[in-house]
Amino acid sequence: MPTLTARLSDVRSNLPSHGYRIRFHVTGRSMLPTIHDGDCIIVEPIIPTVVRCGDILLCRTRRGLLAHRVVRIEREPSLVSRISGEASDEIRFTNNERRGVLPNVMFVLRGDASTSTDDPVHPEQVVGRVVAVEQQGALNSLIVAMKEAAYAWLRVRCA
Repeated sequence: MPTLTARLSDVRSNLPSHGYRIRFHVTGRSMLPTIHDGDCIIVEPIIPTVVRCGDILLCRTRRGLLAHRVVRIEREPSLVSRISGEASDEIRFTNNERRGVLPNVMFVLRGDASTSTDDPVHPEQVVGRVVAVEQQGALNSLIVAMKEAAYAWLRVRCA
C-alpha cells in the first residue's frame, strides 16, 4: 500500500482522473513477487470498461490506497453466482457502460502473495492501472509482462 500523508494521497490519487500518470512509493508484501516492499509503481488513468482480469489496479478502499490484481469481474446483483463461483471474467457491456458508466460492476482483487480476495471494489474506487514498477532503479513495464506471464498465472490462481 502506498505510504503518503492523507492530504497528499488525496491530491495524487485524483490526478489520473485528469489524465495524468502518477508514481507511488509502496510498502507491503502482498504483491510479491511482482511488486516488492519499497518499489515505486507507475499508475495511469483507465476507463473501467477496459479493466480486465490480470490488471493491477490502484484503488481507494477502507484501508486506504491498495494496488492488487483483478482476479474476477462481477455484476453486483450476482451474489448467488459469486458464492457458487460462476462469475464471469468477461462481461458484456451496454452502450452506457462502454462510455464508462458501470452501475452494477465490481472488481474482485487479490494480492499475488495472498490466498484470499479483498472486498470487491466499485469502478468509482479505481484510481488507475499499474503499468510499470520501478525496482532498484530499473523501470519494468507490466503491460508487456501481462501478455507473457499473467495469463498463465490467472489460469492457475483463478481456477
